[in-house]
Amino acid sequence: MHYMLCKRTIKDFDGFKQALASHGPAHQESGFRVQHIWRNIDDPRQAFFICEVWDVAKARAFVKSETERLKKSGVTEFPDIAYLSED
Repeated sequence: MHYMLCKRTIKDFDGFKQALASHGPAHQESGFRVQHIWRNIDDPRQAFFICEVWDVAKARAFVKSETERLKKSGVTEFPDIAYLSED
């Protein structure tokens, strides 16, 4: 099994969770789904989430595409992402 572990700086945790949920169908089409979302107890501006990934190539392509789209719209902060394997 493969996973994506992501760390993101946020302003509104509930809004962030809703935004992630609204992208569920696009995530599924891109070979992954969000499994869990957490907020850092010591820094509530940090959110962590883990995704189950069944198609790493599609997931990477989705992340790259979204990053490029967001860069064009002026976004300058992006999540830290690690792709993990359960060996």
